[in-house]
Formats: sequence, structure tokens, C-alpha cells
Amino acid sequence: MTLGLSTIVGLLTMLATSAIAGGTAVAAAQSAGCAATARVDAEYAGGSIVTVTITNTAATSATRWTANVTLAGGQSVTSAWNAVIATTRTTSATYVTAVNEAYNGQLAPGASTTFGMQVTGTGPTPTANCTNDTITGEPSVTLTEADNGKTITVRVGQTLGLSLPAAYRPAAVSGPALVKALTRGGYPTDQPLFEVYRTGTVGSADVSTVTDYACLHTTPRCALPQKLWQVHVDVVGIGG
Repeated sequence: MTLGLSTIVGLLTMLATSAIAGGTAVAAAQSAGCAATARVDAEYAGGSIVTVTITNTAATSATRWTANVTLAGGQSVTSAWNAVIATTRTTSATYVTAVNEAYNGQLAPGASTTFGMQVTGTGPTPTANCTNDTITGEPSVTLTEADNGKTITVRVGQTLGLSLPAAYRPAAVSGPALVKALTRGGYPTDQPLFEVYRTGTVGSADVSTVTDYACLHTTPRCALPQKLWQVHVDVVGIGG
């Protein structure tokens, strides 16, 4: 499926972690095993200093983490510390992917670490979420690019894996039945996208993502088509 620019911008907005909060209050988001909070520590003419706190909320230790931070459109990151970052800019938002450094990926249960960014431009408080590697074992069911458009049925207690080429952005999930527990790779890391979801309750959810390329965010913009990938997941009871 080839998408128009307005559709892509709308989907990228949906892939953001949540609506951007106002002021300098802390904005928080949590996935299974990892919680992230972003706050503006200082503001000055034309920019700000943002600190993101990563906490391992799992019962086991994490050895690595990935955070996704959403800034306002027009903002950019001029420097960062305690994380390796990559950014993608659209007209409506700037998306930051941050990966731990070698010295701060290890987090015991309940432990936290921070990274910071110097941000140019003004906007509301950023939003952030994170994942880590506290999920163990192989997923019960793994979805691939060939499953696009399908309806998948899994049972409560099973895990759902997602394995897609590196051009796909980290996926968005809508609906209470699935909780994202792990994300690795995907655009803009140049690594294959791998995600794991826990089945939290009986119900349904949609998992969706879109391909993205660096040349789509340059001037002039390249003509590479973008593809939407989406599945509908029904989670049934043990005896379902």
C-alpha cells in the first residue's frame, strides 16, 4: 500500500507516544518493564535542557534500553549526553530515538538512569516512553511482513513477536489487550525491527507501523513510497 503525504504525517503523529503536555511538568509513559519521564530542567532564549529518566520496572535486571522522545515540530537536538540518539523531523513533530551508552544500560529492578538533551526551539514538555530487554524466551507467535492485513488470534498469557525489516518505524498499538514489552531496531537505527508484546487481557488491539527513510526528511524530498503494515489481534481466554 502506498500512502500520501497527509496520511503518513497522520500516522507518524499516531506513532508518537502520546499527546504533548504543556508547561514544564513531567510527562511520563510506561510499557511493560520500563518507564520513562521527560522534564524541562531549564529554559533560555531559543531553547531548553531536557532530562529523561529511565526506570526498570521489571522484576529482573535489564542490560539495555531504548527510549523514544517526541518534541514539538520545529524543535531539534543540538547535543545529548548519556545516550546515543538519532532524530527524525516532520512538520508536526521531532522524534528522538535514544539508546543506552555502554556504561548505563545495566539496570537492576527498580533502578534508574538519566540522559539529557540540549534542544533548540520552543514547545511544550516532551513525551517519552521506553523499552528494555527484561523479556526472556521466544515469543509464542511471531508476525512478519507477510502477515500485513491479517487478523491474528492469541491466548491470554502468550507473547506476540513482531519481526520486520529495518525500514519500519517502531510500531504503535491501540487497544488494551496488548502491552508492548520490548523494542529493538527499526528506523532510524538501520537494524531489523523486533518487538515483543504481552497479552494483558481478553480483548482486541491493532498493531501498525510504516516504513520511513532519511531522504523523506530532506529537501528535496525523495520519491520512495512508504508502506503501511497493520494487523488486528484478538486475545481470547485460555479455553477460547
